[in-house]
Amino acid sequence: MTDQPRSIAASDDALFLQMFRQLPDGRWVLRPENTVSSLIIILANKLTNNASRIYRHNFGLGTTEWRIMTLVAAEPWSTPQRICEVIGFDKAAVSRGVKVLETKKLVETRARRGRSYEIMLTQSGLAMHDQIAAVALERERRFITAISRAEMDELRKTLNALIDNMSAKEFSIEMDRYLRGEGEQSNGNEWSATLSRSIFPN
Repeated sequence: MTDQPRSIAASDDALFLQMFRQLPDGRWVLRPENTVSSLIIILANKLTNNASRIYRHNFGLGTTEWRIMTLVAAEPWSTPQRICEVIGFDKAAVSRGVKVLETKKLVETRARRGRSYEIMLTQSGLAMHDQIAAVALERERRFITAISRAEMDELRKTLNALIDNMSAKEFSIEMDRYLRGEGEQSNGNEWSATLSRSIFPN
């Protein structure tokens, strides 16, 4: 078995080391269950699948339609662009979701300048929103019982910081530069770049 790379063995960053494991042939691979991004995706998938099962079975709506409804309830006459910006959906998903809601007469739309439009919940949509919201709040209450109030507040801050970082234009620009070989990671993460080179020299 290949010895652990010197830079990894010398590193005291246990969190980063936990992201990798060594195979019998000596190769180093990522451990999806231990990388932050993978854990967030795993959690998001489990939450989405659970919500989809509950909402479809009880209300005939999926999580996409429900998320659109939550934003439109909070911000009446929202545009698809606004929904994409806040929730993170692509335009195609929003368009499909709005069509489903229109078919069920839960939203109405009105034309805006150009090809854009605005979305508003109908009275039936508002009533449906309130029914699902009650279920969603109970689901949230049960979900967060695994952590304390202090942990929840800290987690919320951490997740918002990660969302802001991912949404920043600089994130994409720096990744593009990295992929073009124009520079190492910035933001003080030289240790990450060093360890990555040791594990994946090519």
